[in-house]
Amino acid sequence: MYIKLAARNVKRQIGSYLIYFMTVALTVALMFAVNNITYSEQLQEQAQMSASLRDSLTGITVFISLVVAFVLSYATSFMLKLRKREFGTYLTLGMTRGNILRIFLGETLILCGAALGTGILAGLFIYQCFMVLIMRLMEMEFTFASYSLRGLIFTVQLVAGVFLVSSLASALYLKRVSIYSLIHGEKRAEKSVRHPGLWMLLAAAALLAMVISVIGLRGELRELVLTYSAELGGFVKYIVTAVISLTLFHIALARGGVGLLQKSRRLGCRGTNTFVLRQLGSALSLNSVMLGALAALLALAVVGANLSFIQKMIEEEALRRDFPYDIMYAGNLADGSGASLFSAEEPKIPISEAEEKIKKYADIKAKHPYTLYTNGTSYFYGFTRYAGNPDLQDYYMKESDFNDFVTPLGYEPVRLEAQYFVVANDAQMAQVDWSKTQLSLRGREYHYVDAPQQEYRIFQYIMFFVVVPDEAVEQMTAEEDFAAYELEKGSYTLESLEKLEKELTFTETESYMGENFEYERCNYYFREFSRQERNRSVAIFIVSALYVSAVFLLMAMAILALKTLSGLSEDKKRYQILFRLGAGKKEQCRALRRQTFTFFFLPFAVPVLLGIPTALISAEIVKLCDFANQIHTVYTIAAAVGIVMTLIYVLYYTATYQIAKRAVIVR
Repeated sequence: MYIKLAARNVKRQIGSYLIYFMTVALTVALMFAVNNITYSEQLQEQAQMSASLRDSLTGITVFISLVVAFVLSYATSFMLKLRKREFGTYLTLGMTRGNILRIFLGETLILCGAALGTGILAGLFIYQCFMVLIMRLMEMEFTFASYSLRGLIFTVQLVAGVFLVSSLASALYLKRVSIYSLIHGEKRAEKSVRHPGLWMLLAAAALLAMVISVIGLRGELRELVLTYSAELGGFVKYIVTAVISLTLFHIALARGGVGLLQKSRRLGCRGTNTFVLRQLGSALSLNSVMLGALAALLALAVVGANLSFIQKMIEEEALRRDFPYDIMYAGNLADGSGASLFSAEEPKIPISEAEEKIKKYADIKAKHPYTLYTNGTSYFYGFTRYAGNPDLQDYYMKESDFNDFVTPLGYEPVRLEAQYFVVANDAQMAQVDWSKTQLSLRGREYHYVDAPQQEYRIFQYIMFFVVVPDEAVEQMTAEEDFAAYELEKGSYTLESLEKLEKELTFTETESYMGENFEYERCNYYFREFSRQERNRSVAIFIVSALYVSAVFLLMAMAILALKTLSGLSEDKKRYQILFRLGAGKKEQCRALRRQTFTFFFLPFAVPVLLGIPTALISAEIVKLCDFANQIHTVYTIAAAVGIVMTLIYVLYYTATYQIAKRAVIVR
């Protein structure tokens, strides 16, 4: 009996349940897609996804499920309010609260079952889209991804858990609410907002605090990039301030903005403006805290989605700078005997022997060796924050070696005439004013010039080096030996490079406190390995950020929509009064559009606009990292995120408006 009644009610209330159904279905689709990624055998085989990455995705999914359970529990209270008069009638006719709970749970069970099926069907497509994105981020060829039974089971379990939590919230509400509140709940007295001017002053102060916190975050990020000395406490302070000020801004604006507009006689005399402002004044003041929390949630979604793609771009540029060639060799010349500085007992693999091993697995297109020299002084370090450190010494590189290394990368060769310049390998050293230095070698004066390019990055573990004419190093000590190998494309695979690395790895012995410790060491570094590792991490990070941002956006839009629909019974009577006062269908529709649009737009506008300072700050950081050629990508990503979020906003707003229109407009 109860199931039949629940099924009939679902069919009759399908318009009111549309938003709830749409949100659950889209959330299930996202969960199903991510769970399939987590348990995808194809991804684990092709991308060698580590257990830590799988655990990260699983943890994010569980966290998202808790958020969804909380939000849907909140949403069910709105659904109950849509039906409160009906349920109050059931109680007066003799039904028990348990009977009503069974009916409502039956309805939500039918909806969740349908949403689960629809979500899984949509998730089949979203999963393939995510896999296309992941494979492209990993620079791998996409093939149709198989689905995982474990992913399906895990999704069903999570949805069942979410349903149980939301059911408990429904039971708690029905247990506490009185029959009078169910039937006459809409007759509560409305209170106007007192002192709207003070609320607007608070909104202005909160907006100022938000701007200051954004500027502070920008400063902390600059400090981190330039000096690596930014503290975590500074970031936390500004982030917390931004979230609190954003929330307070929307609370104060919701309470004070409409109040000030209501005092405008000129505005109130136009059409249905007085009616709309009274409707908004009641709705916004009662829900101001909720609107502030939703604005903070949407802001996190915007910032997270923007930063995720920016991370990919930065990693791509960093790989190009850190590994300009396929294989990079870093060894020690020491006393010229070829023995490693780390251990005199274990000789390193000679370069000639290593090159023969490389040729077994790949074709060498070109070799670019170079040497770093030192005269034992630390003059240049005296201009840095490391001045006075006796363990540091300056390194010099010959002009010919430098040109041989950078010319194949597309840079113009340099020509030094009694000149020198400094190449910094990190952002901190790039900020040092090297023009104050004066170099005298072998009785000859050399003059400082700026480096022809700011983005030179040569594979080394030192912070900077000085490029000088060849004759300037004749009396220096050859300290470090380096080489870069450019391989023929298509002459190697990831598996062959893994075998090569194993052959080039040897055992080192190090003594510490009278004991010998052995560890494996390889002086050869492979760009392909770093690329694979970076791509895996970035792919998981981007998918996770998009997943979290999408769910946050869906939850926020669902709460706005359901909160609007929960007051339809009250709005219907007011629009009937408006109709009796002479307002036709067209005027009623215009008033309803203004009412619903303002309620939706208030917590949405500022978070989306935050994409602008996020993009500007990201572009500045990218430029500081010497990735200026990628700034246009930052703006493209920000625009794409804003457009997608706006489309979802329009979808929910349109659905809510159409449902409300059918319910309250008097024809």
